[in-house]
Amino acid sequence: MNHDNTAKTYSFLWSHHPTEPPSQYHFESMQEVIPERIVRGSMGLDLGCGLGWDTFSMAKNNPSVRIVGMDISEGVHTASRLNKGLENVIITKASAFSIPLKDEACDFVYSFGVLHHMHDYEKGISEISRVLKKDAPVFLYLYEDHSEDLLKYIALK
Repeated sequence: MNHDNTAKTYSFLWSHHPTEPPSQYHFESMQEVIPERIVRGSMGLDLGCGLGWDTFSMAKNNPSVRIVGMDISEGVHTASRLNKGLENVIITKASAFSIPLKDEACDFVYSFGVLHHMHDYEKGISEISRVLKKDAPVFLYLYEDHSEDLLKYIALK
């Protein structure tokens, strides 16, 4: 899927999604299976934050860590509203091909279901590497067929 189609598809999908976060979302599931803390240091990036549910969970439970939630879609408007009361959150609309952060700014990058949508995933990985501090981890979840959500499944196929 190309860059513009990804933005349009997810802008549509997020506009038809509930805006209230569930009690457990992707981040909690990821943290359950990863044997180290995902959120660490003073700043992290939630790359492809969508509606901001994972950003919210990370920020709410780690108030001393600044979390940048970034997405290419219009989901950032919902993410901004959801995270409005959290002083440690910044939501921005941007592409993973051009992350608006300085080199080596992040102590971790978390990204759930994003890179496999990129037509040039190597460029995305390069940008992630650029914003990560030396030896800082990246936590990626790649590929999901979305068979549990027929609307998403059809749109992404």
